[in-house]
Amino acid sequence: MRLTALRLEHNGLAGIGMCALAEPMSLLHTLNTLDLGGNRIGILGATALANALARCPAGTLEVLGVGDNDLGPEGIQVLAPALAHLRILRHLNLNGNRLTARGATTLVDALRCNTLLVTLSLNFNFLGFEGTRVLVPVLHAQAALQNLDLSYNDMGPPGVCALVDGLTNEEHVGFVRLDLSKNTLGTQGANALFPLLRRSAATLRYVGLELNGLGQQHAAMVNCQVPGAHVQVLEHY
Repeated sequence: MRLTALRLEHNGLAGIGMCALAEPMSLLHTLNTLDLGGNRIGILGATALANALARCPAGTLEVLGVGDNDLGPEGIQVLAPALAHLRILRHLNLNGNRLTARGATTLVDALRCNTLLVTLSLNFNFLGFEGTRVLVPVLHAQAALQNLDLSYNDMGPPGVCALVDGLTNEEHVGFVRLDLSKNTLGTQGANALFPLLRRSAATLRYVGLELNGLGQQHAAMVNCQVPGAHVQVLEHY
C-alpha cells in the first residue's frame, strides 16, 4: 500500500505518542501530507518527528502541519534540520507554537533553501516586530506564496512596514489570502499595508484585519485597494 496522507490532528499524542509513531512513519516513503496539529508533542515529540522526517525522502512531503504543539523556540530549533531537508515543502502550518522572534530566526535558516512555499501559517507565535522583520527575507524568496497568516503576533505598524518593504519580489504570483488580524496595526499600520494590497489586487480574495482598532470606514478604504477581496476588519471578539 502506498500511503500518501497521514492526518492525526488532535489525537492527544503528546511527546510519548510521537516517539511511538516516529519509527513506522519514517518508513512511509510515499508520504505527501502529514498533519499532526493539536497534539502538544513538545520538544520530546519534535525530536522524534525530526528524526523521522530526516529519514524520509526529501522529494515527497509537500504538506506539513505541526500547529498547536507547544514547540517554542527550542522545539523549532530541534525540528529545523528536518525542515531544511524537505526541499519541496509547499504548505507549512506552525500556528500557535510560541516561536517568538528567536524561533523565527531559526525558521528562516531552516527554510532558506525552500522557494516553493504556497502556504505559511504562523499565527499566535508572539513574533512581534523583530520576528516579523527577521522573516522578511525568506518571504521575499517565496515567489509562489499565496496564503500568509501572521495574525495574533503583535507586529505593530513597524512590522507591517518591514513586511511591505520586504515583499517586493517582482516574480511573486500575488497573495490569495492574507491574515494580519490582532497585530495592533491601528490606522497607521493599515495605511502602510496599502502598497502590498495593490500589488496583489488581481489575486487577493481575503484580507483579515480584525482586532486592529479599525472600523467600517477603514474596511471601505481597504476594499478600494482590493475590490475583489472579502475584507474582515470589524472588531469581532
